[in-house]
Amino acid sequence: MANNYVEFSEKIIISDAEVVWARDLLGLPKAILDMDESGDERVDLVDRWERIQEEFDIEDPIAGFGFSWDIDDPVSAGWDRDPILFISSKDEGVGDVEHVAKFFQKLLRKFPESERKVLTLQWSESCSKLRCGDFGGGAFAVTANDERWMTTGGWLKEQISSMAQKDEG
Repeated sequence: MANNYVEFSEKIIISDAEVVWARDLLGLPKAILDMDESGDERVDLVDRWERIQEEFDIEDPIAGFGFSWDIDDPVSAGWDRDPILFISSKDEGVGDVEHVAKFFQKLLRKFPESERKVLTLQWSESCSKLRCGDFGGGAFAVTANDERWMTTGGWLKEQISSMAQKDEG
């Protein structure tokens, strides 16, 4: 049996306000999982997470990507530079690039005053066995209101079609 992998990593320099928002959003599922099953606070967090899931249009209760900061507590560290948020596929090559795109778009919409207007990600797709068709990748670029996607397979199909038309003409 073969294992398929989606792998990516990206870093974003973000402001303290963006850190607070992102840490709250991304840390929410873990906070829910870590809490005692009973209690009003957990119920409130679960309700909040369900609203976020609807807003993001995702079914998976955990973000489809890993994340970390360049410091443990970026807001209170008192650094004279903005913190860095690292986004990556999870262990064992598990990652959902659509979740990343939705997160990036939400970030851009939430903080329109940021100088950053476009966020991008490239990813690879691989297989533990040398199976034809199980390798590739892609990229996306998103703004607050637009997204553009490409995959290596889609690009190759376009090139083949374009070359065939050129040879016929």
